[in-house]
Amino acid sequence: SPGIRIADLVVIRVSNEASRTPMVQAVRDEPSVASFAASWPGVLSSGPSVLVETDGTRTALPCHFVSPEFFSVLGIDVLRGRGFMPEERSSNLSVAVVSEATSRRLWPMREAVGQVLRLDRDAGAGVATPGDPVLESRTATVVGVVSDVPGFRISPIGPPMCPISTWTSESIRR
Repeated sequence: SPGIRIADLVVIRVSNEASRTPMVQAVRDEPSVASFAASWPGVLSSGPSVLVETDGTRTALPCHFVSPEFFSVLGIDVLRGRGFMPEERSSNLSVAVVSEATSRRLWPMREAVGQVLRLDRDAGAGVATPGDPVLESRTATVVGVVSDVPGFRISPIGPPMCPISTWTSESIRR
């Protein structure tokens, strides 16, 4: 089991950004679709590497850009704190949800919720693909901890991950 709901999950990859809005609108208008969420990269793909700084220590971790619905649609449990709120779709609101493994790695003796971390693009991780979201340096407050997802361990970077709410497309609002 990949650790996420897959029985009734359909993944649509949008490689042409100009097609995103009409495609999302078509999915939204489809009566058989109960809910949907957005993420970049794809659900089981490794996210871009970011440098996470806490207490003066920098750690490279993969991150995912996700919509507030991501965790509930995929059946990923929020263990402590909360998931993202719909009003946190803006990239100006810097909040993060971390996996349980990330919580243990970054704050082994403390609670992750409420901790502040600094996110920077990992320049050593290679060149970004044109059209990929741009991660600007920012400080984020951890608002939740989610259960580890075994499927995310497929990537060579390892199981810790740091989803950040920066999905700004107005078109995915329900």
